[in-house]
Amino acid sequence: MDALDTPGTLADISRPFTFAVIGDTHYSHPKFYPDLEQSPASRRPLAIEKYIENVDYVLTPMMEALQESSPSFIVLTGDLVEGSRNEGLAREEMKAGLDYFESYGIPVFLARGNHDAVQVFNEVAMPRVAERLGWVPEETYYFWDVAGCRLVFLDTGAWISQG
Repeated sequence: MDALDTPGTLADISRPFTFAVIGDTHYSHPKFYPDLEQSPASRRPLAIEKYIENVDYVLTPMMEALQESSPSFIVLTGDLVEGSRNEGLAREEMKAGLDYFESYGIPVFLARGNHDAVQVFNEVAMPRVAERLGWVPEETYYFWDVAGCRLVFLDTGAWISQG
């Protein structure tokens, strides 16, 4: 039996349904930035410390409120993580970010943002997306048909100019 056909899962969604749209969560944790004190100022809108604080001060209350309102699923529009520049840490950061959001018991579908490294997103996030969809997208953009509605998840970083 396909994971989406299991009773009480996404296959059971019917109209009317609700979903939440969130984006630019920039999930992070100090363990993904071991040289935090030595890091020079960057071109980031916030210092990395602020993204780390964001988990406790913004993301946790938001997810608790969403959990209480019980949407059928969450659409995350990109920048799941802040994006460690160390590939190994970036992979762990992506796993931790997905685990964090999934720990609230609400299915998450996501688009890749510019802070979500392509290779890491392909290796870590896309297998989870494929498991939820019940099929494997060939690209980091994909669609999902739910209760007669088609949701399209784009990856604008995957756009290639033809001219």
